[in-house]
Amino acid sequence: MEMPASPSQLHPHRSDTYSYRVPTPPRIVVPPPTLNNQALPDFRLTTTSTSPSPHHSHLPALHYNPVSENNLLTWSYSQRRQAQPVLPYLYLGPMTAVKDAAFLEQAGITLCVGVRHSCGPSGSNNSVQSRLMTGVLRVPAELGIATQVLDIADNAALIASFPRITEVINSHLSSNNHSNSNSNSQSKSKKILLFCESGNERSAACAAAYLMETHANVDFIAAMQIVQAQRFCVNFDDAVKRVLQSYWDILTARRDVKCHPGEEREGGLKAERRDTGWSEQRRSSGGKRGFEPEGDGDEAMQDVDDGARFERRAFAPFVDTDM
Repeated sequence: MEMPASPSQLHPHRSDTYSYRVPTPPRIVVPPPTLNNQALPDFRLTTTSTSPSPHHSHLPALHYNPVSENNLLTWSYSQRRQAQPVLPYLYLGPMTAVKDAAFLEQAGITLCVGVRHSCGPSGSNNSVQSRLMTGVLRVPAELGIATQVLDIADNAALIASFPRITEVINSHLSSNNHSNSNSNSQSKSKKILLFCESGNERSAACAAAYLMETHANVDFIAAMQIVQAQRFCVNFDDAVKRVLQSYWDILTARRDVKCHPGEEREGGLKAERRDTGWSEQRRSSGGKRGFEPEGDGDEAMQDVDDGARFERRAFAPFVDTDM
């Protein structure tokens, strides 16, 4: 028989509420863009020369002004069915914009790039969305406009498709630069329409990734701000934000390696010398490698109890209270 608790016995109680769910990373908050004195989004885009893509050499020659439209204030619900210019040569929109022959001719679209959801390992499917996208591409084909479709299975495969989409866009822009001295005007006349079923999800993420890769001062937050400022109905959920953040880290690492190509090799040589020196010292001593503390701090940490670890913390997860 269990003895009743003593009235003077202390019982721990939690200091704050908590849940038993799996820990999740903090959410990425995209603030509204900064406005200039004309109440327009203030974006100063600078093309990059350190991108790994071989087709970016034409971008510094495109002296364009950022698209100065304040769709954040003038946006209407019906505009979700239309395409909007994210850059002077890059439009973003839904599949309904591809079927609008008048818009394609008026905007001067020369390439339609579709981002389609694929099912199965083969990358192709017979879903309703696939058949719809195949049907809408007949309109630009009849107008002599080039078309290309990229199949993406899920968000995990989305990050792998970003470099390919960038290559498709820039290859189209620079396709005639080597054959005509008036290449700048030809590049300006070329327009690309990037679309998916709604124009608000994966194609918007691809447009943001393109901005990050081709512009030196656009990180993943600024890229989402620019895309949403031009097409207010885009939807960057938490998963897509994480994908764009990871892609920005990859681009930053690539640019650092390209700017300092010798540091990586030099660091590897130093590590190799340190390893070689340790191996020679081990062979000369003739003994096995044992535990060698780095200093007095590591030795002292072995005797630290839980009370000493928590004594400087302002918050305690549990407190002792009387019954």
